[in-house]
Amino acid sequence: MATTDTLAADYRMLTEACGLLDRSERGKLALTGGDAKSFLQGQVSNDVEGLAEGQGCYSAFLTPKGKMLGDLRVLDAGDELLLDTERVALQKLFNMIRRFSIGYDVQLHKRTLERGLLALIGADAAAIASVGDLPEVERHLLSLDFHDRNTRFGGAIADDMIGLYVRRIDAARAVLVGALEAWGSRIVGIAEAQPTDRLRVVELAVSVHPTHRGRRLGLRLLRQVLLIAFARGAEAAEFQFDPANAAIARLACALGARAGQMRNWAEIGPVYTSL
Repeated sequence: MATTDTLAADYRMLTEACGLLDRSERGKLALTGGDAKSFLQGQVSNDVEGLAEGQGCYSAFLTPKGKMLGDLRVLDAGDELLLDTERVALQKLFNMIRRFSIGYDVQLHKRTLERGLLALIGADAAAIASVGDLPEVERHLLSLDFHDRNTRFGGAIADDMIGLYVRRIDAARAVLVGALEAWGSRIVGIAEAQPTDRLRVVELAVSVHPTHRGRRLGLRLLRQVLLIAFARGAEAAEFQFDPANAAIARLACALGARAGQMRNWAEIGPVYTSL
């Protein structure tokens, strides 16, 4: 009975709200090199060359006679093209690229075991995952009082500086996960994983509106943002905080953080992010 109830609850979550689905078992490859896009353009059925960084498309790959071998999703990740396909079609995709890429400046990389893949599914997926609505992000941060701004940014910060911070968010590299109030579109909590100058290391931040604290919302948001960041290739996350803030310190410990020697930062690795 418990199993049936759990399945019913999961189904309602996916169809009526939003659920996080682990699809890491899918086959994944990557292409690099100056001819990556022009090569792939001639092998699949969609316009790959028209993709901008951060954009993706659904496509099919065919034999020279037009027989469909499989379908895939192509994502322009900036430094590489990520190819996502069903596991049963992975070898066919691999063989096609190896066979027809001769003479092109293209390098093929295996990513199936190196990269995770998570999907947000449900009616609220776009709202939860959205980083495009930056005015709402700015409105949330502006709603923080002096104490909360000091906690979030590590010091007093004026309204104009918050606006500048939001405008500088790199939507192609940053990961933001927000929570909306049930009766409207107001953001009541945001977790962030921002890129740093260290390779494959992101910096974490979280802020929750006072009316929604005490419900472990910050912890849930941070866990989701960590899962997405590590699935994108991050290998570690830094969490800087005031050591006098016991609540944030407990949050870092709940994530399994390894505390730094100065006691004002913590490092979190992928092993600590299970939900």
